Amino acid sequence: MIDWPRDSGLLYRVADIAWAPLGRLDSVAERRSQALDRFGAVVLRPRASEAERITPRVRTAVDLVAAEWCSLFDQWNDVDSQFTFADGFAALFFMRLLWLNQPIVLRGHFDATWSLETSLARARRRLPPSELSQFLTSSDAFLAELQDLTFLREAYPSGIPPKHATAIKQHYGFPTEYLDCTMNYDVALFFAEGGSDYAPDQPAPDLGRVYAFPSFAIARRAEIVTLSPRIMRPSVQRATFITALGVEDLAYLSQFSLVYRHQDVPGWNGLGGICFGAPAGMSRYLFPANDPVEQLAARCLRNHNPKGDTWPTG
Repeated sequence: MIDWPRDSGLLYRVADIAWAPLGRLDSVAERRSQALDRFGAVVLRPRASEAERITPRVRTAVDLVAAEWCSLFDQWNDVDSQFTFADGFAALFFMRLLWLNQPIVLRGHFDATWSLETSLARARRRLPPSELSQFLTSSDAFLAELQDLTFLREAYPSGIPPKHATAIKQHYGFPTEYLDCTMNYDVALFFAEGGSDYAPDQPAPDLGRVYAFPSFAIARRAEIVTLSPRIMRPSVQRATFITALGVEDLAYLSQFSLVYRHQDVPGWNGLGGICFGAPAGMSRYLFPANDPVEQLAARCLRNHNPKGDTWPTG
């Protein structure tokens, strides 16, 4: 029997729905202020009209969730970056209320030791120049053929803008200077937790990491790029891309992360309403097999990379 309570998953779901009344409680607001003061950010409480959409009939549940979050905050606040959350849902629960009405983008790392860097920086660090040149050649071929896909010509009748072209290359496995993120908590946790699903050949680490970048922390010269919903995989993954980040920018963003302990049960099958033990994991949804852009990317990589090398992950 696996001894892993799902309390934190339930707490996260309730917090995701009841964020407004939770955010108006003094106990939650005071603790949020302690954390945000470090970054010079101001805590804004949700509107009373939004909080009133939770009726007194379920107020007891809201109070219970608030007490659990405050207890978790106090434990985290004592040791800050050295704190390890019990599981991925506990980290999401903590983040959801900490940044409850602050726009954020998220990113998940299956291995907590992976550094925060762009895929191009990682490729330059790990690959010989000749192999890197092969990958860059394949990315150029991929972009050239991409322009011929009918649905992309319809989505971008004036041609794919350069920033969108770079984002598409980044999302489909080619090295760029963009940072690949998501606007969705569940998707971020999938990439932090579900490595044995999308990267089965990698040994499972003990710890994962989830990043949450508030908008005020992203360098002003950077941009956040989102793609046309006609492009299948980034659309279902709620993908978003941060541009023009230097080494110092990434070092600063690294502090906006939480480390958690991996569990023995495939937690990502419990994401997004998919039941535990479901035969089709979340990767079947997030990586659709009939995505024509994915098929094109795979062919370009095979044609320009006969050895079949894959990207070093993390």
